[in-house]
Parts: sequence; structure tokens; C-alpha cells
Amino acid sequence: MSIDYSKQTVGYLLGQADASGFGPEALQLLKVAEIKIQQEQILSNEKASIQLANSTSSLKWATWALVFFTAVQAVIALAELFKR
Repeated sequence: MSIDYSKQTVGYLLGQADASGFGPEALQLLKVAEIKIQQEQILSNEKASIQLANSTSSLKWATWALVFFTAVQAVIALAELFKR
């Protein structure tokens, strides 16, 4: 019976590699586990990049809101200054 290693968890693969000793099957299991770990890291990095992009976009809007608020305060201050 052939096992589809790509559908197994990293923990399962490492356990199977440990149980099979140092033969070719163990090396194959370790390689598949390594690839799965790399894929998980890539997905994690992609999620982090998306979250960072969303945060950057929100920060951009907050910065423009602060610039607008500061400009309004400056106009009010100038109006008060020239009123006197």
C-alpha cells in the first residue's frame, strides 16, 4: 500500500522516518517533511506580507487624516493671528 506523503503532517513524516531507520525511505520522508516545512514558512510569510500591506495602507490614511487636521489647525491659528 502506497502512502501519499504530501497529505501527511510534518510530525507524522518525522515519526515514520524515525521508525524506518536510516534507509532510503527515511531520507525520502525527511525530504518531504523539509519541503512541507518550507511551504508552511512561505505561506506564513505571504500572510505576514498581506497583513503588513494592509497595515501600511491604514497607516497611510491615518497619516493623511493627521495632515488634514494639522492644516485645519494651522488655518485657524493664522485666522486668529490676523484677526488681531
